Amino acid sequence: MKYLKQICILMGITFLAELIHILLPFPIPASIYGLFLLFILLSTKLLKIDDIRETAKFLIDFMPIMFIPAAVAIMDSWIELSPVLHAVIWITREFDTYKIS
Repeated sequence: MKYLKQICILMGITFLAELIHILLPFPIPASIYGLFLLFILLSTKLLKIDDIRETAKFLIDFMPIMFIPAAVAIMDSWIELSPVLHAVIWITREFDTYKIS
């Protein structure tokens, strides 16, 4: 029952983010609105971390599996990507040097 409550809380925040995305005319994805809502709720202590801890941990542990389709898509696009691969690696490497401490 605890997990169902936590999933409902997170799905409610996601639903609110989708509503905000529909209502506001800005080109911001609903997921960004959801992250912002969750941040506000956690910062103001309206939502305590213990209210969503287990489900959030499960979702974070499950996240790497979600990157498999993107990796397969990159492998599928190898012919289009190979001419610019050097530039992509250079940009990625340069971006990596600007880590925030």
